[in-house]
Amino acid sequence: NLRALEILMKGVTSLGFIIDNPETINAENITLLLSDIHCDSVELNFTSAGKAKELMAALQSALRASGTDMKRVHAGIAADPLGRLMANGKLCVPVEEGLEYLAGLARESAKMPGLKCINPSGTVFSNAGAGPVAELAFTLSLGNEYMAYLTSHDISPDIAASLIKFTFGIGPDFFPEIAKLRAARMLWAIIVKGYGPKSEMSARMHIHSVTGRWNKTLYDPYVNMLRTQTEAMSAVLGGADSITVEPFDVFFRDPDNFSERIARNQQLLLMEESHLDKVADPGAGSYYIEELTAMIAREAWTIFLGTENEGGFLAAMQKGIIQNKINSATSARKGDVGKRRETLLGTNQ
Repeated sequence: NLRALEILMKGVTSLGFIIDNPETINAENITLLLSDIHCDSVELNFTSAGKAKELMAALQSALRASGTDMKRVHAGIAADPLGRLMANGKLCVPVEEGLEYLAGLARESAKMPGLKCINPSGTVFSNAGAGPVAELAFTLSLGNEYMAYLTSHDISPDIAASLIKFTFGIGPDFFPEIAKLRAARMLWAIIVKGYGPKSEMSARMHIHSVTGRWNKTLYDPYVNMLRTQTEAMSAVLGGADSITVEPFDVFFRDPDNFSERIARNQQLLLMEESHLDKVADPGAGSYYIEELTAMIAREAWTIFLGTENEGGFLAAMQKGIIQNKINSATSARKGDVGKRRETLLGTNQ
C-alpha cells in the first residue's frame, strides 16, 4: 500500500498488484491494500495464481466500505486459464472445470460496470519467440475461445466482450508492432460482430501492452532502456489503453529504485514531453503504416482461420499445433542470432 501511494505521487495512473499467495485474499487485506487510494480516479489491476472469485468479492466489499462510486471504478482481475495452460502445460483443475469457473466469474463480474475479468495474454507467445503476426493470431484465437464458451453458457455477446481485456507483448520491430495493435482492433471487431452483439461498442478492444523479454540482454543491460523505450512508443502509437514498461534489469535481478524510476519516467516522457496522448491514432493516413496494418491483418487472419479450422485454440493447443509453430519460429530466430544474421546488441555483437 505504501509503495502504491508512493508511485501514484510520481505520475502512475494505473496500478497492478501481483498476489503471489491466493490464501491471503480476503476483504480485510484488500481494504488495507487500497487504503487512502482514490479508486475512482486510478485504474486497479490484480493478478493472482487463483481464487479470482474471492478476490472480486473482496474488492467489491472494500470499495463499498470506502464509499466509492462503483460506476466510476475501472478495474481488472486477470483470469486466463487457457493461457496458463499454454505456459505451464497444466492447470490445477481439469480444463472444463477451469472454463466453468471462468463463466461463473464472468456472471459475477457483469454486476460491476468497469470490471474486466478475462485477460487473454499474448505475452506467453511473444516471450517464447513468436513474431508479431503469430502472437496476434493466437491471442485472437484465445479470445475467441473465451467468447465462444461464454456465449454458449447463457452470457450475452455484449457482456462477454465487455469483460475481456487483452495483453500484448511489444517487441523490437517498431513499425510492425504499431501495425499489430492497429490490426488487432480491426480483427477483434470482426470476431465480436460475428456473435451478433446489440451494441457496436461491444466490438471495441481494450489493450494492455507489456514490453517484451525475448530481446533483452544481460551483458549490456543499459541498452535495454533504449529497447523498452521504442517498445513503449510502439504501444502508444498503436493505441494501447495502458502500458507496463518493465525495468531494464528485471531479467536478472530484483529492480532497484533507479531502474523502477526510469521505467516509470519512460512513459511519462512520452506523455508529458512528446504529447503522444493527444491524438487517438497518430498512424492514421500514413501510407506505410496503413499498408503494414493491412498486411499484418491479412496474415494474422489466415493463421487465425487455420487455428479455427482445427477446432479452435484449445483443440489446436491439445494437438500441439500452436506449440510447434512457435517452436519453429523461435528456433529460426535463435539460429539467426547465433550466426549473427540477426544482430542483438549486447548479446551477439
